[in-house]
Amino acid sequence: MAGSNGSNGSNGSNGARSAASTGRTVAEIVAAQVAAGRSRLAVVDGDRTLTYAALEARANALAHHLRRHGADRDRTVALVLPPSADLVIAALATLRSGAACVPVDPAVPVERVAAMLADARPCAIVTRRGLAARMPRGAWHVVALDRDGAEIERQPTSPPDAVGRPSDVAYVVYSADSGNRPKGGDITHASLLNRVIWQHATVHVTPGDRAPLMSSSGFDAAVWETWPYLTAGASLHVPDDVTCMDPEALRDWLVAQDVTIAFVATPMAERLLALPWPAARRLRALLTSADPLRHRPSAGASLALGWEPLADRAQVVHVPRDHPSVVMRHPALIARTVQANVVGAADAPRSAA
Repeated sequence: MAGSNGSNGSNGSNGARSAASTGRTVAEIVAAQVAAGRSRLAVVDGDRTLTYAALEARANALAHHLRRHGADRDRTVALVLPPSADLVIAALATLRSGAACVPVDPAVPVERVAAMLADARPCAIVTRRGLAARMPRGAWHVVALDRDGAEIERQPTSPPDAVGRPSDVAYVVYSADSGNRPKGGDITHASLLNRVIWQHATVHVTPGDRAPLMSSSGFDAAVWETWPYLTAGASLHVPDDVTCMDPEALRDWLVAQDVTIAFVATPMAERLLALPWPAARRLRALLTSADPLRHRPSAGASLALGWEPLADRAQVVHVPRDHPSVVMRHPALIARTVQANVVGAADAPRSAA
């Protein structure tokens, strides 16, 4: 979709590439973005707005709280939260604590949540009061952000000493195998940063960009919707559930929020591309994945790839702004490219216990 993002590319992909060469993690790059612009907008969730300084302070306080409950390198923290400012804070806090995130969609059946937790063995679960009652009992500590807020706020707002290494696991994403048993894939900090670098280079993310956070928290796309933007100093915007389900409402929301880059699952992407769009829109790139794209986008659209690491398949769609054609590449070829350049080949899925 038409539009321009300016000439601030050096604050996006180049910065991430420099960080990769020095062995830094996405959490450290976000800290650099805080230092570069503390008052810059980071997250908008309804009436709740967080600057980079506010995001940093809340994440660091929660990281210290998680450290008190065992969060450290080689440990995991489960995040049972919907797409929200709380999810962003909890994810950054977990990485700051040294632990790996285990994002869990709170809408999935309790039995599946229990199976994922049994496999991941988190030291803590970060959730909300209403969801905490649904959590199975285990050796983990349950942190309800709206219940434990006063205790968390008493923690330091400086980052804890623990820092993840590039070879450490950054997050664990679960899929269902043929027996519908959860299967977790470990994604390292190095691989996550490579994915961020790819997205920066592909859609030229800069501090002026605005992106939605609307994918299920248990879906890899929620990770893609978060770190490429926070590492570039861009902002995340959270739509409500009703908006996410209606293509016309979503189009209107994307336009009203001045969203510039968005990830949308393929079925919704097809419906969005079939709609008329106002010429004044700022949306310039749409990323999609999962299902084959069945309909040809109109001229002036711009699409990019999505990749499912656990399913070992990929789909690349790119439509130049001045050309209506769609380029589809074979999944096997893209999988080899992704393993070499985006996600480390050593990141193999692990079976559930």
